[in-house]
Amino acid sequence: MKKKLVLIIVLCLMLVIALSTMVLMLLKAVSLKADEIVYEYGQPLHIEYTSLLDTEDQQILDSLSVDESQIEYEENQTYPKVGEYSIPLHYQSFFKKMTTSLKLIVKDTTSPQFDKSTNEINLFVNDQLDIEASFSCSDLSGCKLLYDTSQVKLNQEGSYPMQIKAVDPYENENIMDFMIHVKSRPVASVGNQVTIVNGLLIVNKKHGIPSDYATTEDPVAKVQIQKLISDMQALGYDISSDYNGYRSYSIQRDLYNSYVSKYGQAKADTFSARPGYSEHQSGLAFDLHHQNRKLVKNENEVQWIAQNAYKYGFIVRYQKGWEAITGYQAEPWHLRYIGSKAEDIYRSGLTLEEYLGVEGGNYR
Repeated sequence: MKKKLVLIIVLCLMLVIALSTMVLMLLKAVSLKADEIVYEYGQPLHIEYTSLLDTEDQQILDSLSVDESQIEYEENQTYPKVGEYSIPLHYQSFFKKMTTSLKLIVKDTTSPQFDKSTNEINLFVNDQLDIEASFSCSDLSGCKLLYDTSQVKLNQEGSYPMQIKAVDPYENENIMDFMIHVKSRPVASVGNQVTIVNGLLIVNKKHGIPSDYATTEDPVAKVQIQKLISDMQALGYDISSDYNGYRSYSIQRDLYNSYVSKYGQAKADTFSARPGYSEHQSGLAFDLHHQNRKLVKNENEVQWIAQNAYKYGFIVRYQKGWEAITGYQAEPWHLRYIGSKAEDIYRSGLTLEEYLGVEGGNYR
């Protein structure tokens, strides 16, 4: 009897211990698979919190609630500000409410981007240097440009290797190398009522040509424009073999006068040259058309011409943003033959007036 009683007591103790162990296990806090999670700044916040709990107990997972109230978001955005945040996670374990916390770290590790940049800046001696006219940057956190021009001698000819940094507040940076070329201002020769600078004829509202300057298209320019058109057609672009090239003084006069009658002189002067001031009269200018004979304006053709015309010796003479210098509104269809210097002008990002160092703008 005594042995039986002892056995019962031992079994009861074992049962108590087993039940106690089970309860303790049920009440034990569930650990996280990772104590912290890192997000890139600008990334919308979307965390699957249940996947972070180191448990497969569906009751615990179903009971999970998260407190994101301490997270600070950028205004009107779905992503948090840079910083560290503690996120409480609440869940039910057996009959007891439990809490753990997750550290959210939001970092900005993305370098700023250059929105505007160039490989070269070309200046004439004693010109003013404005780096930020050629470069700009952007970044979610904001950015600034850092550069040192102390070694650039603007009062004499020379070429200077330069470096510019786009830097954000978190020390992310983007670096570009470029060159500054300082050249002597070209000498212009004015004779027989024409202006030629470094071997290039300049025709604009300040520099005209005689009424009998040319009688037809420049033969080299004609071959090159036909080759450009042929190559575009072979690539499938909507471009016509017909174009507007040479235009005599008298035809230009009649055309200009018709525009003045229709729109008034002030408006006509923004898109049509007065007789004696038209590049078409030089035999070096060409207006390109689509197959329907309308001037080229479609984006595909405009972009190809802008990026490839120099390969044939041409520049797009009148571009958006250049109106105050060239004197005319943008004409992506109007090409001027330059020859071997076309690529240099294209790479410079300058108007023909700026490149040659001559006066542009409106009529005197």
